[in-house]
Amino acid sequence: MINSSVDTYLDSMASSLDVLAGSRVSSTVNRYVALDDRDKNFLTQVNFNSPIKTWFDGLDFSDRLCALSLPRPFSALMFSRQHNFNRQLFLGAPILFALLVDYAHDQQLTDTDLLSLVSLKRTDCLQALFDNQLLQVKSALKFLSAIDYKKLTFADLKFLKLCLQKKQHFLFSHHKTLTLPYLKMISQHDFLRSNKWLLQLDDARLMNQCVYQIDQILSQSNPSQASTFLKDLLTRVNCWQDILDARNMSGDLFIINQSFKISPPVNFSTLNQSIKLISNAYDLLMHGKLQNNCVFDYASSIISGSYLVFSVKVTKLCTLGVHVKADGSIDFDQLLSKNNAIADKTTFQSVMNWMNTYNAGINFNNGHVLSSKSLDAYSRQSSNQYAAYCQYSI
Repeated sequence: MINSSVDTYLDSMASSLDVLAGSRVSSTVNRYVALDDRDKNFLTQVNFNSPIKTWFDGLDFSDRLCALSLPRPFSALMFSRQHNFNRQLFLGAPILFALLVDYAHDQQLTDTDLLSLVSLKRTDCLQALFDNQLLQVKSALKFLSAIDYKKLTFADLKFLKLCLQKKQHFLFSHHKTLTLPYLKMISQHDFLRSNKWLLQLDDARLMNQCVYQIDQILSQSNPSQASTFLKDLLTRVNCWQDILDARNMSGDLFIINQSFKISPPVNFSTLNQSIKLISNAYDLLMHGKLQNNCVFDYASSIISGSYLVFSVKVTKLCTLGVHVKADGSIDFDQLLSKNNAIADKTTFQSVMNWMNTYNAGINFNNGHVLSSKSLDAYSRQSSNQYAAYCQYSI
């Protein structure tokens, strides 16, 4: 790999590293300390340190590129020369090579131990590195060889090792190309693994563009409110245009949601746990999709404070819409189940009892405690209201 004058320099470098300490054990430790320093400042030494520059200039161009792509370039070349690493391992599988070098530093292997490790076959090296935790070594090697990168950090190597240990590489067994940003996105967000289109991506540029757009979508929304909506939105994308549409939709919805500042005089749910106020734009849109209705069209009325929408689950899921009066009381507008079907009588009566109780508290200013009207009176009132509701809805 390198010429004889460089061989002479490496021999002297290896000797100087071994003489750094008196005992055999401390020599190994100090040897790695010295190598750490040279790895961190490799480019500086290449530019300004004449012996290392001479050494580096003596490498083939492909070897230089390979060395610069590794997180420990000096160590990699040093070990490669000292232990006669298989050239294909160095050039054909640089990620695996980098993992081996990183492992040597992490474990502070002696020359004998490192030589024993690297003298094994390529698949055995990987198996030894991961303490025999991998059952499908060939699949792991295929996964590593597909990764497209310019330079790996130690954090990247730990991430790749974790992917292998968790057997996540089986998700990408069909890929010819993988990028680290793409892998990290899929690893971080489990719900994205259910999207077949995203998992089938096999173009490095498109992968990274998708990562950027999805990061923008996730960063511009309130996670606590938008979680269900965003998961549904992103698991449905089926092409690049869908990604762009999803970003535009999430951006518009984020702006709309900023205006949702609903402050009712009491917590509505304390009066009936089966009736829940929809208090943000994300839930409003998701509820409309789930029920196949146009409830999101009321967003501007909700923002103005003149309308409220509730999710109701007594017998089956329904949508309740009410008008808000100036005094804070509410007027019934609509109560519909999926596909705008009329709600059943049990659900309607439960809703009307709740509304009558709530409005009584407004009218009598008694903190929404049931007023002087009896429950029986409310029950009769809700029955009459249901008859009118059915007549109106026909």
